Amino acid sequence: MDKHMCSSVEKPSCLLSLKHFCMKRNFIIICSILPVFYVSLTSGAPTTSGAPTTISVTSVSPTTTPHTPTDHEQFINTLISLGYLPPTSNLATVTLQALEEAIVLYQSYHGLEESGKFDKETQAQMSRPRCGNPDKTTSNTDRGRRFMATSGWPSTHITWNVVNYTRDLHHEQVDEAVEEAFQLWSDHTVLTFERVSGTGEDVDIRIDFSEPYTEHGDDLPFDGPGHVLAHAFLPWFSKNKGDVHFDDGETWTHKSYSGANLWLVAAHEIGHSFGLHHSFIQGSLMYPYHSGYNPEYTLHEDDIMGIEFMYGDGTPDYNTQRPGPPNNPQVPRLCIESFDAIDVAVDGYTYVYKGDYYWRLELGKITDGYPKLISQGWPGLQSEIDATVTVKNALLWRDEVGKTFFFKGRAVWRYTGRSLDIGYPKDLSTAFPGFPNNVESVTAAVEINGNGQTFFLSDGVFYLYTHRRQVEGPYSINAFRDIPSNIADAVQLQDNYMYFFTKDLRYFQVSPWTFTTSYSYPKPTTDDWFECEGAARPLIIGTPSSDASLPLYNIYTALFMLIMALVSL
Repeated sequence: MDKHMCSSVEKPSCLLSLKHFCMKRNFIIICSILPVFYVSLTSGAPTTSGAPTTISVTSVSPTTTPHTPTDHEQFINTLISLGYLPPTSNLATVTLQALEEAIVLYQSYHGLEESGKFDKETQAQMSRPRCGNPDKTTSNTDRGRRFMATSGWPSTHITWNVVNYTRDLHHEQVDEAVEEAFQLWSDHTVLTFERVSGTGEDVDIRIDFSEPYTEHGDDLPFDGPGHVLAHAFLPWFSKNKGDVHFDDGETWTHKSYSGANLWLVAAHEIGHSFGLHHSFIQGSLMYPYHSGYNPEYTLHEDDIMGIEFMYGDGTPDYNTQRPGPPNNPQVPRLCIESFDAIDVAVDGYTYVYKGDYYWRLELGKITDGYPKLISQGWPGLQSEIDATVTVKNALLWRDEVGKTFFFKGRAVWRYTGRSLDIGYPKDLSTAFPGFPNNVESVTAAVEINGNGQTFFLSDGVFYLYTHRRQVEGPYSINAFRDIPSNIADAVQLQDNYMYFFTKDLRYFQVSPWTFTTSYSYPKPTTDDWFECEGAARPLIIGTPSSDASLPLYNIYTALFMLIMALVSL
């Protein structure tokens, strides 16, 4: 095999050919290391200057002339930006299997032949003008999904303003197109919209036309004419939440069949601002590709189902139950409101608490018959608790193992099953000797099953309850990499990871060994935990485990990690 048989420009297609070459000859081991082998060969291939060739997508030639991406490089970059490949991928790191799977998934979403190849039909589809928001999110991993709903605005009255205009249209035309975009949605939702004069965070949806190729405040520069027309941010997004950005490198038009039609593009992006992901029902407004101007366009049934589910019309008719009785305004809506606390109880089920109510989760969804009143489930417990944890490590907790602690302010309740233990509630420092008196409340509590150590979070710091039954700290929350300070509560699941939930309806998966956040997090809490309508594949959570050896498994896992760390020294 000639080590120069594949150039960096031809790498994806050449690797596919090499794969088939290997498989025909049953070179199984060779094929498994082919991408790495290829990179080592091409990185050492001589150039005319004698310098090694660099195949990174951001590379430049020895003459410092800017590198123009090839078709294959642009193709991979597009798959990355749309969520089909991890953001760390590039020509040098993407594997054959990952590339083929990404292509097949893209083709399946858009009704193309699932060839796994970058064929003419796939190229044509990918070159169409579209929204820059990703197709493949954490929630829509299944094929054929209809609308995808995440968390909405806590209020049904939404404010908006145009903070920067395009040069293509008069201001009055832009205003009219945007108003008509809101009107397209308002005919099918209880939401009301008001234009205000502000430009800061007091405005819910800020609309901006941004210059292409330059940073405009979100690390997502536009690509100029063609392809990405605009992008928008979901309501729960911590930065730029609800904002809509248009690429001013496009030719924007109003009531015209030429250029990019501002009315329908704006209506699509505003759908994201309401909390909707892309739909793959062609003809729906939330389909990611722009179909051009249609003066007779009306909202598709799929879009109507999505917006009515999120904000209501009084008569829901979907297969997925909403959390709580929909006609009782006093019951919190977990699809749009952050909960107060979460815990895996001694019965193995996951319980979520909000206000006066609690819910039980089973197989990633709300169990039928819930929510119920906290006062009925746990007699003597107050509502609006701050945090809860059920302790399970017998080595640390001894006679307290299996008990559930609830926290509100400095008050602590301890339950055996559903019965309040005698002498409780107690002050925080009495229940856990050594807790500082200046700690006003515990906002989150999570036990590490393997060693029994328990983390108590409070006001941007955490305290550690050790195996010596001593309180240590405070330590900065920054010890948990990428975890924000607005934590609602935390829990550890059977996969050993800790899950931190924020008050803006996101959650983080965190390693208990390295304190680092897993790739692709944070994710919307509503998608995976409450099976809100539009969530595709919920986590299998909240169900009792039949594995009685789980604590022992955790010990073995911890010992294995320790041995590996020592070996690497």
